[in-house]
Amino acid sequence: MATNDSCNIRFMDNQLLDSDANDDGRITFSSELAAAPFTNSLNDQRSRVWRPTGFFNITSTTNTIYWDDGAPQSATITATTYATPALLAAAIQAAMVAITANITVIHTSATAFRFRFATSGADFDLKPGTTTNAMWDVIGFTGVLNLTVTSGTPVNADETRNHTEEFVQIDMIGPQEIEAISAVPPIDGLFGLSNSAMVKIQANNVDLFTSPPLDITITFDDRGAYKLLSSSDTGFSAYRYWKWSYVDRTNPAGPENVDIGKLDFATFTTFTSSNIARGYTQAQVDPSTAQESERGNRFFDTRTKYETFRSMAVQNLSAADRNALEQIYNDFGKTRPLMVSFDPELVFSTVQSELTRYVFFDTDVSKDHQFLDIFNIGLTFREAV
Repeated sequence: MATNDSCNIRFMDNQLLDSDANDDGRITFSSELAAAPFTNSLNDQRSRVWRPTGFFNITSTTNTIYWDDGAPQSATITATTYATPALLAAAIQAAMVAITANITVIHTSATAFRFRFATSGADFDLKPGTTTNAMWDVIGFTGVLNLTVTSGTPVNADETRNHTEEFVQIDMIGPQEIEAISAVPPIDGLFGLSNSAMVKIQANNVDLFTSPPLDITITFDDRGAYKLLSSSDTGFSAYRYWKWSYVDRTNPAGPENVDIGKLDFATFTTFTSSNIARGYTQAQVDPSTAQESERGNRFFDTRTKYETFRSMAVQNLSAADRNALEQIYNDFGKTRPLMVSFDPELVFSTVQSELTRYVFFDTDVSKDHQFLDIFNIGLTFREAV
């Protein structure tokens, strides 16, 4: 394992969030669409995605709703997790209808992903100003004035609410450092988080994340969310439980808008004696093919674009670094992709995601002898589709 403070290229070759951990029951996650399950994010190929569906964690302090149907009423729903907003809406409706008939509660795109209260019977008033253990903010009601629901005038929440959070968590069984966490969209898509979203990495030695010793908010962009952890991060150490999460409650595209093509929790290997030299080539490749008819019309076989990284020369590599690289190539070859950060300390770019990629070795790793046991090595990578 590398020292965390090395600034050279990093190979995330020890992947900890994998199918084995999932089969062992050590991975838990928030929610999943049946057609886009969480396990897709563990596959080597990122063309299949994990798409969360809107996870709500309702606690004993957020499980009560208040209204007035001619007399003050309240209902408490089960404090548990709900995998979709529709399930939460159904639980609220069932609790209210047990007291006041003809109430319906929904959450759909037709309401701009807001909770809506309606009635086909007598009028009633929602009471968001009553807040003891109330769920008002969880379901998007931010005011304090009573809101009248009539048979002709349903009431929508003030704000969109897609979830309380979405997450993936891993139990490492014992304390373990994780040095790199990445989440990327499919190569031909965008990450999908809105500008107001918050992405976090947390860790603890107990299964509790209300105030863990490692609690880091990380940046993200359309290419994904990346974090290379180091001793400069407050609380960085070995922990048993690690969690990656995002909160994007008001995303106007709804709870199923975020596509995650690959999740990676890993430790990394790096070079201690040398780094990639300046002068590498980064190219965007379109492998689509075209044919032309006799009349000159063009027809295309459109394929997914990807990037390549060529002429990545590493000069005067020590024997230890050369052996480490050859072991990585032996483990992954040209058939298994891995996450690589070509520029962990932003020497070549000011944006972490620009030079952190999920890639294959595109050619064999060959070395040129310089002197004694010192070699120059050239690297070529192709982005995984």
